[in-house]
Amino acid sequence: MIDAVIVSARTEERPFLHAFTKNDIVGSCPTMANLNYDPFPDNKPDDIVRRELIGRELLLHATLKGKDVVNVRPGTALHHEGHAFMIKEAEIDFMDNTSKVEGSAFLTDCEPRQTLMKLREMFAASNRP
Repeated sequence: MIDAVIVSARTEERPFLHAFTKNDIVGSCPTMANLNYDPFPDNKPDDIVRRELIGRELLLHATLKGKDVVNVRPGTALHHEGHAFMIKEAEIDFMDNTSKVEGSAFLTDCEPRQTLMKLREMFAASNRP
C-alpha cells in the first residue's frame, strides 16, 4: 500500500479510439477474413488508415501528497471513487512531497481484435478493386 493521499482530483470521460494500420486490415491472418484487393493503395503498411471507437475511458488528473509519492509512477494502480486508475504520467515535487499524476481506467471492455475482425469482414464483403 502506498502512503500517499489524494489532495485534489478531477476526472473526465472520453471516447477511446484505436488506430488501425493498413497492415492490420490487409495483412494475412488465418483467423480473420482476408482481402483479395488493396483498399488503401496509396498507403504504406504502417500507415494508420482507420480510427475506430472501441470503448470509453475515464481520465484522472490528481495531486498526491505523502512520503511515498516517489513510488507512484507509470504502471502503478491508484484507486479513486471506485475505479482502479493505471498511472500514465507522474511529476514528482521532492521539495513538498507531492506528485501530479494522470491515470486511466476503462469504463467499458475494449476489444480492438473484435473491431478489427469486423473491419476486415466489411472490406472483404465490399470486394471492389
